[in-house]
Amino acid sequence: QMSSKKDNWTAASSACEKDASTLISIHNKQVNDYARRSAVSAGLIDGMHIGAHVSTSGATSWVDGTPMDYNNFEPGFPIAGLGECSSMDTNMVTGQ
Repeated sequence: QMSSKKDNWTAASSACEKDASTLISIHNKQVNDYARRSAVSAGLIDGMHIGAHVSTSGATSWVDGTPMDYNNFEPGFPIAGLGECSSMDTNMVTGQ
C-alpha cells in the first residue's frame, strides 16, 4: 500500500510497521520498475521512501532483513555518514 502522506523516512517506516509491514525491499529491476511506475501513478512524483538502510559505515541492508541482492543507487551513493535512510527518485525513469 502506498501513501501520499509526506513524511520523513522514520515516520514512513513507523506507519508501515503499524500496518504490520515494512517499506519496500527491491530485489530486481522488475520490482524497481513496478515500484516507480506505481508511485508515479499514485501521484508520488517527488520520490518515495524505500526500505534500504545505510549504516554509518556505508553498508546497506533492507529493513525487512532480506539480502541486499539488488540496488539501483545513483552513481557515488550511498555515502557513508550522509544519512541512514533511502528514497527512490521517481522523476527518473531508472528509479534510482
